[in-house]
Amino acid sequence: MLIPHLHKALFVSGNPMDTSQLFKKLDLTDVKNFYSDKDLTRFDYLKRSLLIIGCITAAHIWYTFKFSHRNASTTLQWAFDIIVGGGLLVWTLTKEIVSEIKLDFGDKKFIVHYITVFSDNKNIQVPFESLTFDFSKEPTRHQPRKWTLKIYNRKKKVFSIETNQDGFSGETLENLIEELKKIQAPFG
Repeated sequence: MLIPHLHKALFVSGNPMDTSQLFKKLDLTDVKNFYSDKDLTRFDYLKRSLLIIGCITAAHIWYTFKFSHRNASTTLQWAFDIIVGGGLLVWTLTKEIVSEIKLDFGDKKFIVHYITVFSDNKNIQVPFESLTFDFSKEPTRHQPRKWTLKIYNRKKKVFSIETNQDGFSGETLENLIEELKKIQAPFG
């Protein structure tokens, strides 16, 4: 639905205004940048990987000493360690490290710049026409709350940002949400 006070601005002498005229009228012809509040690096994600390996190893050693008197098969224990530890390790090593989010009003695109542990300077671009988003605030035991922003391209999730993992503050995400509302992106 259109913003009520802009309804009059959208119609010039009874004819609907095209999108480029609307963006000029709203002064949305520039680029808005949003940066992570914490500068997360590859080393931070490698530390997470080492922590996962350490925890799985400690659990394996603890289980071996605690239940060594039983005639239980360790094959199941090794399989569990490899499957769970391997899955968590792959997730950690392939996680996107977001450096910048851009709203390019000139090209009408939502752009996320990120790196991974193994690659540099990647981006995801979603045209405004097919952009939808979902924003949630989940309560946690301690402050700050976990805030999640999910970006969709034609109802397919292409990106997710969480305040407690990706280094963005709740205030930065709220500012981004306000900008997304200006372009009339459907809230999912």
